[in-house]
Amino acid sequence: MKKPLKILSAIDIPWNSALAAYAMDQARALRGLGHDVTLAAAPGSHCHAQGQREGFAVFPVSGRKELLSPFLVYSLRSFLKDSGFDVFCAHTGRMQTMGALCCAGRGAEIKLVRTKADASPSSAGLSLRPVSAVIAASGAIARAFTGVPPAKMRVVPQSIELPPYAEPPAEGFRVGLLGRLDPVKGHSVFLKAAKLVLEKRPDAVFVCAGRDSDLTRGDLLSLAEDLDIAGSVKLPGPVPDQFAFINTCHAGVISSVGSEAVSRALLEWMAAGRPAAAAAVGGIPEMLPAGWLFKPGAHEELAALLLKLADSPAARAEAGAANRQAAAEKFSRGGFAAATEKVLYEVTGA
Repeated sequence: MKKPLKILSAIDIPWNSALAAYAMDQARALRGLGHDVTLAAAPGSHCHAQGQREGFAVFPVSGRKELLSPFLVYSLRSFLKDSGFDVFCAHTGRMQTMGALCCAGRGAEIKLVRTKADASPSSAGLSLRPVSAVIAASGAIARAFTGVPPAKMRVVPQSIELPPYAEPPAEGFRVGLLGRLDPVKGHSVFLKAAKLVLEKRPDAVFVCAGRDSDLTRGDLLSLAEDLDIAGSVKLPGPVPDQFAFINTCHAGVISSVGSEAVSRALLEWMAAGRPAAAAAVGGIPEMLPAGWLFKPGAHEELAALLLKLADSPAARAEAGAANRQAAAEKFSRGGFAAATEKVLYEVTGA
């Protein structure tokens, strides 16, 4: 058996996001395999609080909007040296820079690994030179990360634990969109498709769940009123349990017009065993069969897919079962853990 590694996982963003979820999943997976994982996170951030709740040791670092102070670099360098770390996992560009400064001149002692699980632009720079490997959460992210030698790039898709399966509602046709209210999520596409579906299935209900962001529930209600479908649209706001919400629906939609380098929401619909129609953006085509994809912004294509599901409970059951099987096989916790561990053992030579 190979020796356990001592790993520092550094993430400095304050909020919960696909990037934060991937970072925490990675830390849990590596700890589950017997490795010693410490988090470096900003006090008050989601990852700092979550790490403490889950019993991780947490080293405090400044938030993403603050300058990297010489004192922080010195204190983290000393912590790394004194604690005997093998790997520094950086989950943001700022933490990559921090890792490059802290690991500089240490030869083979501490390996710097960059994990990339968001859609923000990235390119090779001076801080990438000491990076031993880049772990991308999707092929789309890997392709967009310019200047990285292919030998350094690894794709390790996100993972999920399957929830208990719940049968869909017995009656009606309820379609959900789960995500923050933001123009990039394509809520207008969703509602325009809803209007077309309702012309043939007036019993259908369309639900947009998520917190206000660059859109508000009032904005979406106004659009629904303009489309004359407000009576068939529900806007519950943020939901405390995403799977409880998903289980109230017959089908899910990802109508984003951009982003989705990693679609956590789509993976949740799949894991719950629900059919989903999704825009072919970011990493989504790597997750879902082509027959359930539509061009970004093409609400007519989305409506056609939803009517196919609305008219056939058998089609819904078949697509939902296929999604759940794909989530279990392609995005399993065990596969994610093993693939991540393999990268770290490769770079450390352990």
